[in-house]
Amino acid sequence: MVLGDWEVMEKTGSEFHRSFDLDKHTGPITYDPAAAIILSVDENVNPALNALVCQVIQNQLRAFNELVMASPRNTVEALCDEFKKQYPKHKSGLILTGDATSLKADTKIEKEYNFFKLILDYLKDYKPSLRIGRSNPSVIMSGRYLDTIFEGKRPGVSILIGSNCSYIIKDMMLLKTAPDGTKLKEMKTDPKTKTRFQLKGHHSDALTYFLVTSYASDYESWQRGSTYARPRFGSNYDKKYDPYTDKKPHRISKDSC
Repeated sequence: MVLGDWEVMEKTGSEFHRSFDLDKHTGPITYDPAAAIILSVDENVNPALNALVCQVIQNQLRAFNELVMASPRNTVEALCDEFKKQYPKHKSGLILTGDATSLKADTKIEKEYNFFKLILDYLKDYKPSLRIGRSNPSVIMSGRYLDTIFEGKRPGVSILIGSNCSYIIKDMMLLKTAPDGTKLKEMKTDPKTKTRFQLKGHHSDALTYFLVTSYASDYESWQRGSTYARPRFGSNYDKKYDPYTDKKPHRISKDSC
């Protein structure tokens, strides 16, 4: 499906991201070498290992590139090599975020290592910092928060997705709501490998991690019914909270996905 095909699709009413508007929330985005990059990674490797490459510019959250590593390149090393290839001269900071469950030690790799520790090591030349909650945000609440921003009801906060990011746009357009209000997990089995995998949702998850990590204070304020709070990092982050010096992980939500 090419991007032009999105225009002829009609909403069914069961979309999880019901307030997403292709015309309003996508467009051309230029990478800003003077701003920090936020790399939001979803650990799932089937059908691919995915990462969103994002920045926060003037309170606008911009997802301007996506790294989609399909088999046999669906490894942490290949993902990091691709990032290095595309951003070899980036010197303005790298912030890593993603699925909080990936913070646990992985028995498949070296003792005391986890998914994010591997990425931090592979990208050590960028002097990256890890910004992630102790638990994942509630799927339902974070989805509603994202819709609130799409609807323009959160003053000072906006989201723009690069028109080149077809995978995340596909999730925004086609991801459905499950009967319990969460994201519907449509499964498929690879006819060759017999591996079952989730068809949609991984890119949506990466966008959610980027959103609630960048705007952790505002997300918490919104849940309490309070007013807008400044972003925790980006080109204009709250100077009282420096992600490069504060080593304590910020708790995003008590609810987990």
